Amino acid sequence: MEEQIRAYAQLRLERAREELETVRHNIAYGHFRAAISRAYYAIFYMASAALFSHSIQRAKHAGVEAAFSQYLVKTGQIEPEFSRLYQRARRQREEVDYADDLTVDRQSAEEMLLNAQRFVDRIEQYFRETGVFEE
Repeated sequence: MEEQIRAYAQLRLERAREELETVRHNIAYGHFRAAISRAYYAIFYMASAALFSHSIQRAKHAGVEAAFSQYLVKTGQIEPEFSRLYQRARRQREEVDYADDLTVDRQSAEEMLLNAQRFVDRIEQYFRETGVFEE
């Protein structure tokens, strides 16, 4: 099971990094709504991988968010700021994906990119701390 967890975490990290690169490209081309959506997915992939390392899987986005808070934040393994960051990212992603009249600016997209990068970095660090990734 440990090797399966390691492989899944590595796959999700690669996908998250790819999403972050896509976010950078979207910002460069003025696609701010798409940037926010893809930044959220970088967070989602890492949260899902962190949960999987505890043999926890959820099918829905809200379920991943709730389980991340319950099993990783409330237990003290991940700082509460990352739960708040996840919540804000999911809310923003839903707004840009479903609100037709919403205008998104470069600053909002760049802030989301920074937050997503922080989240990805923190979960990668968590994997190193817990031995999922070797030093």
